[in-house]
Amino acid sequence: MTTAHFTLLARCIALAIGALHLGACSVLSSGERFDDPMVVVAPYDAGRDLVIAVAPLRNESGASTVDELSTSDRLVEAFTQVRGLSALPINRSVGAMRALGMDRVTTPGDARALAQQLGADGVVVGTVTSWDPYDPPRIGLSLVLHARTPAMRGESAGALVDPLALQRAATDVGITVSESGDLPVAAFSEVVDASNHDVLTDVRTYAEGRHDPDTAMGWRIYTKSVMRFAQYVSHRAARSLMDSERRRLAAMANAEAQMER
Repeated sequence: MTTAHFTLLARCIALAIGALHLGACSVLSSGERFDDPMVVVAPYDAGRDLVIAVAPLRNESGASTVDELSTSDRLVEAFTQVRGLSALPINRSVGAMRALGMDRVTTPGDARALAQQLGADGVVVGTVTSWDPYDPPRIGLSLVLHARTPAMRGESAGALVDPLALQRAATDVGITVSESGDLPVAAFSEVVDASNHDVLTDVRTYAEGRHDPDTAMGWRIYTKSVMRFAQYVSHRAARSLMDSERRRLAAMANAEAQMER
């Protein structure tokens, strides 16, 4: 083969590679667009993912169509997606409650016993307070978070800051403390109505990165199915609880700093 033949072969190879590169770029540029979904980050500084359990939700909505375990599963799914947390499957909570001879978690002592049985840092207990599956759907949840371990309570050598005092106080300074570790550290209670424009704006933000924008319903798929809407409401609840925890831990750190002065 002559030098001219080698030169021609090299040019053909270069052209083929260039064509493949352009084809790949074309596929990438004309393909699907992926957006990062809204991510909730836990405020705990434990050096590990904290373990959280969810007690099966009780139905107090008056609607007989509520699937308590399925709705509880949506809540577990929401906490699983919180960065810095690891959520136990709902069947683990059900099994632990059976082992304890417990039908429902009704007291702080029950919550502590369940968390200990599961080896969890905290447990979420709550009820379904409203359930309207028709378009537009409406779901109400009332939840409290019980923290079992110092890693989740943010406990130092001193006593805990009373979360109720945190909510009522006009300032973080001089907040009274509670000697009881059984008090819930955070709470969420809201009826989330898909006819509310503020809710719809939040649903649209939540849907980014979680749905195919080219489908007929787009982001509104989360308002057309009650279980899809339950996914969103669970995310909203988990986000609210983590925001409350972030404020609580910041207030505790501020109170400790004031005491050290």
